[in-house]
Amino acid sequence: MKIKTSFKCGFIAAFFALCISCSLSSPTAEIVILSTNDMHGNIKDFGKLAAYIEKTKKENPNTYVVFAGDAFSGNVAVDQHPMKGHPIIRLMNEVGFNLATIGNHEFDYGQDTFSKRRRESHFEYICANVRNEKSPLPMFEPYKIVNIAGVKIAFLSFIQINPTSQQPDAASHNLYNLKFEDALKLAPKYKYLKKESNVFIGLTHLGYETDSLLALEIPELDLIIGGHSHTRLDTGIWVNHTLITQTGAKMQAFGETRIKIENGKVVSIKNHLIDLDSLTDSNKGIDSIVHTYLDNPYFDIILGKVGSNFNSTAELGYLMTDALVDQAHVQIAFINPGGVRMKELPVGNFSIRTLYTLDPFGNVLYTYNLNPAEIRGLLKYAYEKADDGKTALLPSGLNYKIFINNTGTVDSVAIYLPSQQPLDENKDYLVGMNSYMATKYQFISRDKGQATTLISTDLLRTYIEKKKTIIPDAKIRQEVIVKK
Repeated sequence: MKIKTSFKCGFIAAFFALCISCSLSSPTAEIVILSTNDMHGNIKDFGKLAAYIEKTKKENPNTYVVFAGDAFSGNVAVDQHPMKGHPIIRLMNEVGFNLATIGNHEFDYGQDTFSKRRRESHFEYICANVRNEKSPLPMFEPYKIVNIAGVKIAFLSFIQINPTSQQPDAASHNLYNLKFEDALKLAPKYKYLKKESNVFIGLTHLGYETDSLLALEIPELDLIIGGHSHTRLDTGIWVNHTLITQTGAKMQAFGETRIKIENGKVVSIKNHLIDLDSLTDSNKGIDSIVHTYLDNPYFDIILGKVGSNFNSTAELGYLMTDALVDQAHVQIAFINPGGVRMKELPVGNFSIRTLYTLDPFGNVLYTYNLNPAEIRGLLKYAYEKADDGKTALLPSGLNYKIFINNTGTVDSVAIYLPSQQPLDENKDYLVGMNSYMATKYQFISRDKGQATTLISTDLLRTYIEKKKTIIPDAKIRQEVIVKK
C-alpha cells in the first residue's frame, strides 16, 4: 500500500512539474498582429484587406487579426441594412478576424441588435470593464490568452468611460442594465497576466491619451492596440516601455505589428501602418460581396440639390438644426458636433446615401420647455462637461457667445435671437435636441424633457425635399471668446 501511495505521489509531483515546465516554456518565434479600429461601417476596401491577410498568413502562419472597436455607424449600406450591422460582421468573418474589443458605437443599434451581430461573429469580443445587470447582452470575458507557435499572448480589453456620465459615449437608453468601471482604476487587477504570458497586449477602445495613462498604470504591457480617438500613429509611440498603436479611422489604413520572441522573451516590437489606397491586390470574392451591399439603387435616390458647398461641420449642423425647427415646430434646436458625421458637402445631388452619411444615428427628437437661464446652463454644461468636451453646440433659432477665462472655464453666456434681440427672461421656449444629448447631458432644468415619435433623419429628409435646393448659412451662430 505504501509503495502504491508513494508511486501515486511521485506521479502527481512529476505531472505538476511537467505542467509548470509547459507554462514556463521558452519559444522563439515572430508573431504578426494585423489590426484596425473605428471602421464605422466602411467596407469598400475589405477585398484589399482580405488579400493582404492571405498574403501575410502564407508568409508567416503566426498571424493574428484583431479589431479595437467601433464597427458600426458611418455607412448607410451597413447602418440601414435590414439586419443592421450585418454586412460588416459578415465581412470581418470572411477575411478572418480573430478577436475584438467593443467600442461605444457597438451600442448604437441597441443591445438586442448588438447581441444578434455578436452571435453571428466568428471572432470573440472581450472587455474587462463592463458588467451585466439583467441586460439582454451576454457578458464578455475580460481577457483572452491565445497560444501561437508556443507563444502565449494575453489580450486585455477596456472600453472608454466618460467620467461625468460613467458610461461610454453612447445614448444612455442603449446602455440600460449595464455597469461600467473606470479602466485605469481596474487595470492593476490584471497585472498578473504578464506572468501567465510571453506577450501582454492591451486591446482597447480608450483613446490615445487614456492609452498613454494605461501604459503608466500597467508597465507590464508590451503593446497597446487602441481605438476611439481616431489617432493615426504611423509607427506607434512608446510610452513607459509600451508601444501604443492606432490606425486612424474609417478603414483608411490598418496596422502591422511584428513581435520577435527569443527564448520566451520579447526582444523587439515594430509597428507600421499600411494605407489601403496603396494596395493593388484584392480578393475578388470579397469585392463581390462588398458590391452587393454598396450598389443598392435605393441609396442613390435623390432628395434634393446642394446649391453651394457646405465647408464645415458647423454649416452642416445648422442645416440639421434648421430642419428640426422647421419640421418639428420647436423654437430653438441644438445638435452636438459629434452628431454631425460629415465635415463638408459639395455641390451636387443630396441622396439617401448622403442623408444617412450625415446622420447615421437616426436619433429620437426630445423637446424641453426651457427659460433663458436654463438654456445658458445647457450651453455652459456642453462646453465644460459634456462627453465630447469643449463643445460649442450648433444652434437654430438662437445665437450665442460663450465667454471663458484663461483657465478654460465658462465665465458667462450671452444668448440672443437671430434678429439680435434678447430673449424674454420670463418666458419658456420650446427647445429640441437629439436623444443622445437628452440622455447624456446632465444640465439643470425644471422640465425633464419629452421623447417624441419624431426621428432626426426623417425630419431632415422631409426638410430637404421641401427646400429642393439647400445652401449653407455661412454666418457663425456661436462663438467662444477668451476674456483677457
